[in-house]
Amino acid sequence: MRILKILGIVSAVLLAVVIAFTVILRFSMYSGSRGGKRIKMAPIVSFRFNASGGSYMNSGTTYEAQLKDGKVVVRIRLDEVAEEDAEEFVTDESFLRKLDEIVERNNVKKWNGFSLSNKQVLDGHGFSLTIKMENGEYLSAHSYMAWPDNYSEFSGEVAALFMDLYDSAHT
Repeated sequence: MRILKILGIVSAVLLAVVIAFTVILRFSMYSGSRGGKRIKMAPIVSFRFNASGGSYMNSGTTYEAQLKDGKVVVRIRLDEVAEEDAEEFVTDESFLRKLDEIVERNNVKKWNGFSLSNKQVLDGHGFSLTIKMENGEYLSAHSYMAWPDNYSEFSGEVAALFMDLYDSAHT
């Protein structure tokens, strides 16, 4: 009976050590901040989102929108397209309001200050996001092989919004 009790204690200690080691190993792969710096959200006046990946020239996409003189100038650089060949479009402020909705729906304000990098990956994917709001505040987040909550949903919705504009200009 006493041996079973000792084995139970040893098993519990070993399990705790394994769990602790796993947690330490997971967090040692990443460096940076998980975000959450407080920010007062307001309507967007400038937006830049870049999703990069791969080691080839001009990899990744860049989506930008900026309010200028009551109009919104949108710039789209698709994967494998050089910066100088990015396309620009002019639209109205409803485009920025749609971005506001995407940011709100995906709780992107919690990303402010997010800055993580997975040091174990040499050739992977990352993103950078900079949003300027009407109140003068900025939201900024970036990473390399680490993603904030709702990243996939957010990036998909942003791509869909920008690509709808792109596609409508090319039909």
